[in-house]
Amino acid sequence: MYMRLSRPFGLGRILTTTVACAAAAAAFTAPAASAQTAAIQSVSDAIPDSYIVVLKDNRVSTAGTLTARYGGTVTSSWHNALNGFAARMNATQAAKIAADPAVSYVQQNGRVTIQDSQPSPPSWGIDRVDQRQVARDNRYVFETAASNVRAYVIDTGIRISHTTFGGRATWGTNTVDANNTDCHGHGTHVAGTVGGTEYGVAKSVNLVAVKVLDCSGNGSWEGVISGVDWVTRNAVKPAVANMSLGGGANAAVDQAVRNSIGSGVTYAVASANANQDACNWSPARVAEAITVNATDTNDRRAAFSNWGSCTDIFAPGVGIVSSHHTSDTASTSMQGTSMASPHVAGAAALWLAEHPYDTPGLVGAALAANATQGAVGDPAGSPNALLNTRLPSGVTDHDADYNKDNRDDLALNGVPGWGSIPVAFSAGNGNFNVTNAGVTNFAAWSASPGVQILSGDFNGDGRTDSALTGVGGWASIPVAFSNGDGNFTITNAGVANFPGWATTPGVKIVTGDFNADGRTDIALTGGNGWASIPVAFSNGDGNFTVTNAGVANFPTWASSPNVKVVAKDFNADNRTDLALTGVTGWGSIPVAFSVGNGNFNVTNAGVPNFPTWASTPNVKLLSGDFNADGRADLALTGVAGWGSIPVAFSVGNGTFNVTNAGVANFPGWATTAGVKIVARDLNADNQADIVLTGGLGWGSIPVAFSAGNGNFNVTNAGVANFPTWASSAGIEIVARDYNGDNRIDLALTGVAGWASIPVAFSVGNGTFNVTNAGVPNFPVWAATPGARVL
Repeated sequence: MYMRLSRPFGLGRILTTTVACAAAAAAFTAPAASAQTAAIQSVSDAIPDSYIVVLKDNRVSTAGTLTARYGGTVTSSWHNALNGFAARMNATQAAKIAADPAVSYVQQNGRVTIQDSQPSPPSWGIDRVDQRQVARDNRYVFETAASNVRAYVIDTGIRISHTTFGGRATWGTNTVDANNTDCHGHGTHVAGTVGGTEYGVAKSVNLVAVKVLDCSGNGSWEGVISGVDWVTRNAVKPAVANMSLGGGANAAVDQAVRNSIGSGVTYAVASANANQDACNWSPARVAEAITVNATDTNDRRAAFSNWGSCTDIFAPGVGIVSSHHTSDTASTSMQGTSMASPHVAGAAALWLAEHPYDTPGLVGAALAANATQGAVGDPAGSPNALLNTRLPSGVTDHDADYNKDNRDDLALNGVPGWGSIPVAFSAGNGNFNVTNAGVTNFAAWSASPGVQILSGDFNGDGRTDSALTGVGGWASIPVAFSNGDGNFTITNAGVANFPGWATTPGVKIVTGDFNADGRTDIALTGGNGWASIPVAFSNGDGNFTVTNAGVANFPTWASSPNVKVVAKDFNADNRTDLALTGVTGWGSIPVAFSVGNGNFNVTNAGVPNFPTWASTPNVKLLSGDFNADGRADLALTGVAGWGSIPVAFSVGNGTFNVTNAGVANFPGWATTAGVKIVARDLNADNQADIVLTGGLGWGSIPVAFSAGNGNFNVTNAGVANFPTWASSAGIEIVARDYNGDNRIDLALTGVAGWASIPVAFSVGNGTFNVTNAGVPNFPVWAATPGARVL
């Protein structure tokens, strides 16, 4: 069989030679156990006297035993992704092995090949996938960079010395030759799109080269399966794999990929470049993989792209610029579903960065739920879903009372084409009263590429408002002030400099009351090269007073790789401060204490152990007042193998007292696939607690109630239905006080097809009263791709 990589090639050069692949992949003839010989699955472009043998899972026969009995020489053995081997033998020997009761089937080995690429216009792919609209804004906005994730590129290898990889690319295995580099270029290009600094989706992901194709782009099914088997055995989780290759239907490859996915590795695979039904191609037809079609710059399916019900999502695949293998700084343009697939692999890495224990099924469901729907022209029977990398966290945990009745509510915005702000006002008993008042301009502005929607009380009237910033070219900060009845008063006052600063690469945008006047302000930090902390102090009428005071060291520290910025009051003076942690090698927790006028006093006290723990891969950083002293503290959880919950209690002067008390069961539960972690006060004792929900298969809601001294009292009460609902694809868990009893409750929304808003009201002792009242329209609106809970 002639199997070709889903490789880049020029428009109008769609290959037709691979049509034979589908015909060659006819149904297998099952070997009869009693026969002395059995049929062999033949393929086109077969390698003479080379066969792939797939063993039955419940058999213990080894490759050596079978070849000793029937003849042949073993060339590869697989025990992870596939239970089988490849061997050099003649057709008679292969037919005898096929008839052995231990054997599931035997097929010919075939050649894998790719062909050269052609230049195309400058790259645009990552600019497209971070926004909903086809009109691009010349920026790529991302909230995480996936430094805790590994991406295995099963391809022609990677030029690991290329500067775009910043030392993050390593060699994994080579199943095709002795040349441990990319001497073709395809793999380096693919890796650059997954995680290159300039062209990548996940800019800090760790890339691993799995070379299965040689310098001419040639290889074999045997080599591909060996690469997949190596990944299955050696993958460090969380992990994604990209296969920008494919050919006609092939059961052995499908089985290997399926089993590798079953081991916990998320696979993005190209649908192939034949303008055919991908259900006839492997591994594109593997249901458990995320199969990717290609689009052009106008959001139309690329003319060469495969299609069909076996595919899952579209991504840019025409004229994609990425790294090249010819030098450590080279780049080139390629096109093909090969170029589309690594966009999705990168997006999967972004999801896993924040949800490191999610299964491949959960990852795929998350990408599908967040994809832009209906955007692709000529989907040809494929799901009309275009990749979007602005992935929701799945948790919203800030307060939002839009009518000042002491009960938190829900609001939505951010969808292109909307002209209103829907609000679901809580009635306190699980019911919600819905409004959907038209809002001039603001709703459209909320859907702008790169926009940050900020919630807070910007005029100090006790009602939650919304503000917008982060959009390139803006010179104002739009604010929607809640009137309390579902209507909003819109302002759009010009603000000097600040809107431009909010688009600086690396910037972190945070909100808080930085001068203790009861109004929410906006601060920026982490901008590349900055030496100041800009603050936009709200005047309460839509205007902002901007300061940009120089601050020693802190702005530089805030631009460190993997840094986490926490905006809370660390000294109980009612002014929001900034703290930093999460950076590898740090032994301190820098804090910038707000003076109230735009200046900050910076401390950088050494803290034992906690900074190191805070940089552990997959760790979840939580902030809240865990001892009711009015000062924000920091806690950690979510690391596999931990049996404790470290807490850094703020003393109020930049120092922290660290505890690390053992906690039964809870730390392990916090690493469950699908879990969402929230730190809020669930029993009205003014101490932050930690609650978990959404774990796959759960029937309870675990809570770790803070005892105030670093210890936690754990409950795990059964809760009807809610835990199952909380694991739904597209779910947003909104932690707020919906009945005004000062205990945080949990509400669910964002799931396609829902017509209700389930609420788990906290009783205060670890039990919950669940309601699931029908709510008109709002649940449907909340499931719209791009909708954000305010």
